[in-house]
Amino acid sequence: YTITGDMKFPNNEEYNKLNLAMMEALEQIGVHRRRKEFFERFVDNPVEFINDMILSQTRDLKVVAGNTGRGPEDERRASFYQQQWVSEAVPRYLLKRVIDGKGTLPHK
Repeated sequence: YTITGDMKFPNNEEYNKLNLAMMEALEQIGVHRRRKEFFERFVDNPVEFINDMILSQTRDLKVVAGNTGRGPEDERRASFYQQQWVSEAVPRYLLKRVIDGKGTLPHK
């Protein structure tokens, strides 16, 4: 088959503009896809999503602050469990147990 006709190829400047526009469009598609996945995960299970997000942000904060770990000696001290995060974590833990169907805490 032979195709005849007048076909114009873009010059280098036009090509670069088109290529840049295409790359920007692809980047926007990626941003929208990530946002869609973010909201879908939230809609599927809001409680777990928020808990995971808080956990992730806590880890990020520790890395940024340079406090990536704690020693077992820290966990042996009562002051460790008097920090602000404990008063937020315990109710979340108990609520998660109830939601997961484990009911109440085991009795001794």
